[in-house]
Amino acid sequence: MIYQPTLPNEPITVQRTDGRPLLGSVFSKDLYIWNSGTQSIRENQILTALSISPTSQRTEILRIDTASTRPDVVTETANTKSTDEGNVTVLNFRILEPGDGILLSLLMDGDIATKIDFQGTIEGSPEIRVTPSLYQRVSKGIQLIPTVFLGTFALVAIAIVAIAALSVFAFLFKRYIL
Repeated sequence: MIYQPTLPNEPITVQRTDGRPLLGSVFSKDLYIWNSGTQSIRENQILTALSISPTSQRTEILRIDTASTRPDVVTETANTKSTDEGNVTVLNFRILEPGDGILLSLLMDGDIATKIDFQGTIEGSPEIRVTPSLYQRVSKGIQLIPTVFLGTFALVAIAIVAIAALSVFAFLFKRYIL
C-alpha cells in the first residue's frame, strides 16, 4: 500500500505506467461474493449485470484478480471499464451453486475510505445482500471485548465485596450478639 499523504515528504514519485499521476493512495480491497441460497445461480439468470464500482469518483479500480471456490465449475471473469461516473467492474460467471463463492481482489487508486457499490439483479432473488467484511465484523468484536471484560470484572468484584461484607457481618453477629 502507498499512503498518498506521506508521499510529498519522500524523495520519490509514483505514477501509472502511462505517466498519469495517481489520484491518491494505492491500496487493495478484497470482496467475497457467494451463493448463500439453496439453488444454483446460472449465467442466464442474471437479469441486470452484476457490477461493482467505487462510491467516489476520485477512486479507480486499477486491477482486479478473481479466484473461486471451485475454478473448474464457476469460471468467473471480471472486466473493468471507465465511464463518466467512474469505473465499473462487471462480474460474470457460468454458475454459482449453493455455497460457491468468488473472491475479488481489487487494486485501487484514490481514497482508502471509499466504499464499494454492488449492483445487479438475479432472477428469483428479491435482493442481493451485502454483508460487512470480515475485518469490520472482527474489529467490531474486538471493540466489544473490553466492554464485556470490564462489565464481567465489575460484577465479579461486586460479588467478592458482597461475600466479604456478609462474612464480616456474620463474624460480628456471632461474636457480639450471640
